[in-house]
Amino acid sequence: SRAVGGSSATTFATARQRYLRFCVEVAGVAEREVFPHDRGCDVNHRLVCLFITHAARTLAKSTIEGTISALADWQRSKGLNPAFSINEDPLVKLTLRQAFRCREGSLRQAATAPREKLALPLNLLNELLCWSQSQAVVEPGSMSERVQDACWLVLGFFGMLRRSELAALRVRDVQPADGGGIVLWIRSSKTDQQGVGATVCLAETSSSGFPVGSFVRHHVGRIKAAGAGGDQPLVSRGAKWAGGIGSSWRREAFTQRLRHILSEWAAARNPVPFEVTQFSSHSLRRGGATAAYEAGVSLEAIMRHGRWRSNAVRTYIKESVRARMEVVRAM
Repeated sequence: SRAVGGSSATTFATARQRYLRFCVEVAGVAEREVFPHDRGCDVNHRLVCLFITHAARTLAKSTIEGTISALADWQRSKGLNPAFSINEDPLVKLTLRQAFRCREGSLRQAATAPREKLALPLNLLNELLCWSQSQAVVEPGSMSERVQDACWLVLGFFGMLRRSELAALRVRDVQPADGGGIVLWIRSSKTDQQGVGATVCLAETSSSGFPVGSFVRHHVGRIKAAGAGGDQPLVSRGAKWAGGIGSSWRREAFTQRLRHILSEWAAARNPVPFEVTQFSSHSLRRGGATAAYEAGVSLEAIMRHGRWRSNAVRTYIKESVRARMEVVRAM
């Protein structure tokens, strides 16, 4: 350090102490092996790479580069050939680039990662449908659209459908079940890439008294009366059928429409009880799984009904505050 100014010497000494602490406390290397005393000795270049990888998680790039410069200064003090300077080691340079490329990528991903969407509660679904029906009375021209909204919201929630499954439904995929209720035919899904297909059975009425079947039949009956054939999409753009021709929604349209309905419903309330972007069409699937779990349905039955192939269903279920309080009430 005699070759550099006083302030730089102090900075280099601090940086070498930082490196020494890592080697001794984290890597378990003896102090005498980190900085050998013999003239012409060198630092362990692979150990330096390990330090870079470890330190990149918490230290600024300039701090790590300063530490490497301090090691290069130590090399000079030992009379090492400048050609072997740690600053010029290709492996050290590569490690430094890769460590911070990974760190920057992680930071970008964390900054842009979408927040986990909330489960749509059953009571909120009920309020939305009641409100939507009242709007259809006030605005008769919106009746077809409101009826369609009620159908896919109910199917998404009680059928625990993915948005791709909702978009793929055709009129003939919805059939009445013997003795009441609805049977859906799911042509393919995320967990059925081969298109084997699956059936989803919906009871006529839920134990909470929700009239599942009537909401679905109302929409199906209206579009069939308007000329919709069996191969036509169940959910069409604008809910208009000209000569039986319909244009199915894109998958993202379900989230857009749900947020529009939530915004309309929340506009009449002050303050707004939630942020609309907290919900997406996936909130229906998540909400259905949560409602079933809180009603006492087993995880195995929920997995079969929602066509989950793994325990990932556990991440979908968010118990309400009321349900979590039951733990203490039962004690």
